[in-house]
Amino acid sequence: MYKNNMKDINKIIIVGAGHSGVQAAASLREKQYQGEITIIEKETHIPYQKPPLSKKFLLDKKNTASLLRSDEWYKKNNINLLNNKNVIQIDRNKKIILVQKNKKYSYDKLILATGSRNRNFDALNFEDIKNVINLRSLNDSIHLKILLSKSNDLIIVGAGFIGLEVASIARKLNKKVTIVEAGNRVMPRNVSKDLSDWYIDYHKKKGVKFLFNEKVISTEQMKDKILSLTTQSKKILRADCFLTAIGSLPETSLAEQIGLEIKNGICVNEYMQTNDPDIYAIGDCTSFVNNKMYLRLESIQNAVDQSKVAASNILSIKEKYFPTPWFWSDQFDLKLQIVGIISDNLKNNIIKILGSIEQSEFSNLIFDDDKLVSIESINRPAHHMLFKNRFKDWHLIKPDMIKPDMDIKLFLKNLTE
Repeated sequence: MYKNNMKDINKIIIVGAGHSGVQAAASLREKQYQGEITIIEKETHIPYQKPPLSKKFLLDKKNTASLLRSDEWYKKNNINLLNNKNVIQIDRNKKIILVQKNKKYSYDKLILATGSRNRNFDALNFEDIKNVINLRSLNDSIHLKILLSKSNDLIIVGAGFIGLEVASIARKLNKKVTIVEAGNRVMPRNVSKDLSDWYIDYHKKKGVKFLFNEKVISTEQMKDKILSLTTQSKKILRADCFLTAIGSLPETSLAEQIGLEIKNGICVNEYMQTNDPDIYAIGDCTSFVNNKMYLRLESIQNAVDQSKVAASNILSIKEKYFPTPWFWSDQFDLKLQIVGIISDNLKNNIIKILGSIEQSEFSNLIFDDDKLVSIESINRPAHHMLFKNRFKDWHLIKPDMIKPDMDIKLFLKNLTE
């Protein structure tokens, strides 16, 4: 049992009930915190898992989401879950939160787990348009599922994870799919150019069409529906269903209102504290220092890890956050798993390949000169797990050590012996 200094902590409020918010509540209880926990969430649903919404959920005939925790779990752990509630104001001096209808809640410690929000087009307004989806919530995914069942042609704007995942589902449903991307490749923030090119070829073989270096500049509408999009090169794209997936931004509006430091997210230290020592921030909304630069990660693992660290430090169990960035995406019969972070600013990009590209079972080990920075695994979960678990030893791995058919488990075992 942990020895916690909890005499001054009787009320903890968590704003947001995504992976990070729910995990923070769970971690507090696991570490023997006995005081009040209140989670305030703007959605009406019991907290659910969001990653499946752009994947297998779209193929499921039922509209039941996978819950993060059961309804009974919140009751059993004496966690006050307030759904369908918007936080209007936070008073840092009085430590009071104002929720709609003038309901006030006091806190000793506050955790902001506000997540992220979808980017929107600056010049285009898709509000109240029935055949355009900007996928974020369970209701959005249900709406998209209905549209796909009634549509033949889908246009997706954006070639990131969500755009490609929905494209693969739509092709499985035998829909025509065109992806419009402002850049020159797919998943530009997440994978190497080599893997991006490989994915483009794979999607094309499955029937997906791409338009790169194109931006949407206008639409043709009739009442509450869009009939077509026009691109900057004057291409007119007609379809009966549209998905916008052009990225996300950290949800920092509440933090900004109360003067917390913001740099592409709510700035936190290694203990997940903001510049207000009684306010913590976790998950997709946060920005933390990594290699002398502020970094924001959008991943389940990051959300869970930060939540555990925040819970510990709130209860005076000193624990520092050490990020192990990893991501995944399911597209067609491909499971992509990534550890580490890649950027276009690598000085000398070296890629070593393990496995078979021809059989779609391989891993790319990406080096910046002699420094291993990222590993991209396609249908090789064992590679992913082995390298993820040894993330702290990556500095020992050099490019000339890697051979295509080597025994990775034995190699990593001998690495520190």
